[in-house]
Amino acid sequence: MLILPAFLFLPLGLVGLLLYFLPTIVAASRHHSSVIGILLLNFFLGWSVIGWIIALVWALSRPPVVVVAAPGYGPGLSYTAAPPAALLCSRCGTPIAPGASFCGRCGAPV
Repeated sequence: MLILPAFLFLPLGLVGLLLYFLPTIVAASRHHSSVIGILLLNFFLGWSVIGWIIALVWALSRPPVVVVAAPGYGPGLSYTAAPPAALLCSRCGTPIAPGASFCGRCGAPV
């Protein structure tokens, strides 16, 4: 029978805990979106080799990318352009009506 010295119990226990929770550590270090789920799977089923392997594969997986459509885009939607910026007279700064050739206030050409 192998008898270990007392001073080896703590280091070997810490190494064992680190190995046991390796999937959770990997998920947390990769900022995985399902860290809590991986932790729970690891905690409750990590004792079985299959549960530990599933937790590790899950921790190493890339989370799905969520694409958010910009306003005005998407299925069934068409892009609507913003109205053109109002033209201002270069002399007096008054807004000029669309299609006008001269400023209505000061008479300057557009």
